[in-house]
Amino acid sequence: MWMPKPLNTAPPAFAAAFDKLRAPRPPAFDVVPQHIVRRVFDVQNARRRAARKALVKPENAAELVRQIADLEEGDRLHAVIPGNFVFAEILTQLAERMKPESVTLATLSLSKQNVDALAASLDGGHIGRINFLISEYFAATNKAIMAHMEQAAKTRRWRIGTKRSHAKIATLSAGHIVIESSGNLRSSQSVEQLSAFSDRQLHDFHAGWIAELL
Repeated sequence: MWMPKPLNTAPPAFAAAFDKLRAPRPPAFDVVPQHIVRRVFDVQNARRRAARKALVKPENAAELVRQIADLEEGDRLHAVIPGNFVFAEILTQLAERMKPESVTLATLSLSKQNVDALAASLDGGHIGRINFLISEYFAATNKAIMAHMEQAAKTRRWRIGTKRSHAKIATLSAGHIVIESSGNLRSSQSVEQLSAFSDRQLHDFHAGWIAELL
C-alpha cells in the first residue's frame, strides 16, 4: 500500500544546510579594524568626488568638443544635441585637438562626406588608425558609399567590417574617451542624446569587442 511521505521530510543536503543554520554562532569572530574600514570608505568617497559629471545642452559643436576633450579619467558628460550637429564633425574636431593613435567606431549609417572627413583626419596625422564597424543592412543598401569607403581605406590605416549591428559608439585612445550616442555619424535632423566618458576600462571594453567583429 502506497503511503505519502511526511511533509516535513527534507532531502539530506537540505537537512544538513538547515542544521548549520540552527547551529549556535561562535562567541567571537574576526572583525576588520575600524580604521581600515574608514580608510577604504574615504578612498571610495575621494574617487566619487574626483569624478565630475556634466549635464549640458551645447550651443555649438566647438563647445561640446572642448568639454569632451577636457574630461579627466573617471569624468563623464551627458548632453542633448540638436539636429544640426553632425557626429562625424565632432569626432574630427576631437581628433584634431587630441591626436589619438586609434579611433574605433560603430555606426548604423554614414555619408560620403563623413568618409571624406575621416580620411582627411588620417591624412592630416590627427588619427593614427581607424577601426570601423558598420551595419550590414546599411552596407547592403548603400553600395556606392561603401565602395567609396573601401577605396579610401586602401591607402590608409583603416579597417572596415560589417555585421548585424545597431551600435553607435566611438572610442579615442587619447584620454580613453568613449562616446555613446543615439545618433549616427551623419545628421538625422533630430534631437539626439550623447554620453561621453574618460575611462580606460570602458574604452578597452568597447574598442575590444568592436575589433573582434572586424
